[in-house]
Amino acid sequence: MSAPALQSPPPPATQLPTPPAAIARILKVAGDPTKSLGELSEICAQDPGLTVELLRVANSARYAGQPVHSVPKAVVKLGARAVRATSVTYAIRAAVSGCYTGTFDTNKFWEDSLRRATASQMLAQLAGLDDPFEAFAVGLMQDLGTLMLAIQHPNFGTALSAFTTLPGHDRCVRERAITGLDHATMFRHGPLSGSLPENIVAAISHHHHESLDARAPKLILVAQAADRLADLVQAGASTHNIEHAEAALKTLGIREELGKLVDQLGVQTRRLGDELAIRTSAQPSMDMLLGQANLALLDITSQAEERARALEAELEQQEAEARRLEAENRELSVLAHQDALTGVDNRRMFLRQVQGAIEKGHQLNKPISIVMLDADHFKHVNDTWGHGAGDEVLKAIARRVQKNVGGPHRMGRLGGEEFGILLPGADERLAQRIAERVRAAIAAEPVIADGATIPVTVSFGGVTTKLGEPLATVASLFELADQRLYVAKRSGRNRVCWG
Repeated sequence: MSAPALQSPPPPATQLPTPPAAIARILKVAGDPTKSLGELSEICAQDPGLTVELLRVANSARYAGQPVHSVPKAVVKLGARAVRATSVTYAIRAAVSGCYTGTFDTNKFWEDSLRRATASQMLAQLAGLDDPFEAFAVGLMQDLGTLMLAIQHPNFGTALSAFTTLPGHDRCVRERAITGLDHATMFRHGPLSGSLPENIVAAISHHHHESLDARAPKLILVAQAADRLADLVQAGASTHNIEHAEAALKTLGIREELGKLVDQLGVQTRRLGDELAIRTSAQPSMDMLLGQANLALLDITSQAEERARALEAELEQQEAEARRLEAENRELSVLAHQDALTGVDNRRMFLRQVQGAIEKGHQLNKPISIVMLDADHFKHVNDTWGHGAGDEVLKAIARRVQKNVGGPHRMGRLGGEEFGILLPGADERLAQRIAERVRAAIAAEPVIADGATIPVTVSFGGVTTKLGEPLATVASLFELADQRLYVAKRSGRNRVCWG
C-alpha cells in the first residue's frame, strides 16, 4: 500500500472574487478628513499594480508638468480626489480580473459602472454630501452584483448583458427569473460586501428600490437618483424613465434641469473613462435620447411587435438551454469529485480536502487526524463470492464508516478496498476512539450480498499532527498512516494502530 500523491486541481470556474484589502483601507483613509495625503500614498504604495496605475495617470496627457516617478509625488500631483477614484477603481477591477463570465459584455459593464459612479458623484455634490467620493464608490460598485451573477452563471452572460438596457425594476425581475437573485441581493450576500462600511453596502443594496423616502440616508437617495439618471442613457428617455429620474432629483432637493444633468453626465463619463483607462463609447445628449425615444414610438408597428415576440421566444429557448447545460455541468462536477461506487469523495477530492484541513489546522493551532483503512482478505471475498459481492462489501464499509464517525469529517476512496478518513480538530485520543468505534461497527455484523453472508473486518492505521511542529504535508501524513496500517495488518488484522 503506497502513500497517495498530492494533487493540486485548479479552483472552480464559478468561484467568486476575493475582496482586496485595499478597497476598505482606501475608503477609510480617503473619507477621513484628518488623514493626510501621505497616509493615502503609503496605502497605495503597498500594491505594485496600483503603483503602476497611479504613475500612469499622473504622467498622462491630462496632467501636464514634470514626469513623476514615485507614489508620493504622484499623489501630490493628482490630488486626493483623483487618487481616491483611481485607487478604488483599480482595486475593484483587480478583484474581479480574470474571472470567467462567458459571453457577458464586460467592456459595456465597466462603461455603465463608470456612468453610475459619475452620476453619483455629481448628484452628491449638488445634494451637499460631506464626501462625494463615497457616492462615487457606491456608483462604481452598485452593479457589481451583475458581474457576480455572470461569474456564477456564465451560460447566462448574453441575457445578463441584455438586461442592462432595461429600467432598474424590470432588470431585477428578469435577473431573478433566470438566476434566482437580482444583482443588488447578490452583492449584499457576496464576499466583497464584507470589506465595506455598512452605509456603502446599504446604499448599493437599496439603489433599485421603487419607493423614494426623503427620510432615508442621503447616500441611499443619491444612489437611487444616479441609477435613474443612468437609466435614461441605458434604457432610453421614455416618459416613465424621465418621470422616475425627476422624482428622484426632487426627493434629493436638486433643482437643476434634467437635460443639463444628462449632458454633463456624458461629458464627465468620457473624461473619467480616459483618465481611468476604461473604454467608453460616445455618450448621447438629452436631445439625442429624446429623438431616439420619439423614433422608437413611431416604429411600434405590428411587424416590430412580431419581431419582439420572436426575440423573446428565442431568448427563452436560449435560457432553457443554458439551464439544461448548467444542470449537466453540476452533475458532471459531482461525478468528477465523487467515487461512483460508494458515493464518498474520490481520491483527488479527498486529497484536496486533506490539504485544506492541514493549512487551516496550522493557522488555528488545532490538530487533524488522518485514518487509512483497508478491508481484510478482500481478494478472498472476490474469489469466493464474486466481484458483485465485493462491491456490496465496499459500499457497506462506506455506509458504516459515515454512520459511526459523526461530527465534521470527510471520507474518500483511495483505490481498491482502501479508504481514508479526515478528522479535522480531532486529537489522537479522540481519533483513536472514533476509529475503534468504526472498526467495531463494521465487524459487528456480516454483509448480505446475493443471499450470501459475508463476514467483514477492516484494519486501521492513523496519525495525528503535533501542535507547534512545522506544517505537515499530505504525503508525509499518509506515509505515516500507511505504516501504521501495515502494522495493523501484520499484527493480525481487525485492529487500530496509531503513530
